[in-house]
Amino acid sequence: MPIHHLELYSSSVAQGSLLQCNALATGSVIPTLNQGFQVPSLAFLGAVFGVSTNLQRIQMQARSFLPYPYPDIVPVNRGSLFESPVRGLFMHTAPRPMRPTEELDAFIAQNAVGAQTVYVGASFCDGPIAPVSFAGGFTVHGTASTTLSAGAWTTNVSITLDTNLPAGMYQLLGLRVFSATGLFCRVFPRTGGQQARPGTNAVQAYDGLDAPHARMGASGVWHTFPQNVLPGVDIFSTAGDTAEEFWLDLMPAGPNTQGAALLTPNLL
Repeated sequence: MPIHHLELYSSSVAQGSLLQCNALATGSVIPTLNQGFQVPSLAFLGAVFGVSTNLQRIQMQARSFLPYPYPDIVPVNRGSLFESPVRGLFMHTAPRPMRPTEELDAFIAQNAVGAQTVYVGASFCDGPIAPVSFAGGFTVHGTASTTLSAGAWTTNVSITLDTNLPAGMYQLLGLRVFSATGLFCRVFPRTGGQQARPGTNAVQAYDGLDAPHARMGASGVWHTFPQNVLPGVDIFSTAGDTAEEFWLDLMPAGPNTQGAALLTPNLL
């Protein structure tokens, strides 16, 4: 099953052209390497989307991209939250190959007078991810009241669904997360030994659009779980919000044969 995994770059970056934005080590699953991430076995770049008040462009740099020019990403999201629709490079169906263990760095240009904090999400995948049909699927709503950490991942937030799921196995085909200060979100698998944490942008307004890969099978199956062990959600926020909402796009996938065994994901 092809899969993708979201990691973040975030640091205060001065005004200028193509200055480095550092990998966010706190809460990362993939090891950092210098100021970037060490490319894991998920050695394809599937998506890049970033935001800051005066962001101009993003460039991703890995040695394996040479001798061709590094991917240069525009349009970008200028403001305190993602624009609607979300701007970025979304290429899960035709991702850029890299080499495992090399360094993937993010460079940005911003035109504020002084320094400002920049946030860049990068999605790693293990190859092309074809969309899957959402025919027969459904979307369920849930909530949480976790106090989020400012400027860091808050991991494994528990979801309380409005309606309990019938007994069985389910495929997660997309995710939407609302938080007044949220910027990014990703799945925290609690079953089956899955290591990757697929993710997307979080929305801060009910009329905000999700990224193109985020919903209803647009980027394949994110996770498979029994109804009695819901996945958690990691949320990156800029302040300590205390109310979150979730929409999970689900597809029934057969009877529950896994019970309630919990497995903590390991490093990729």
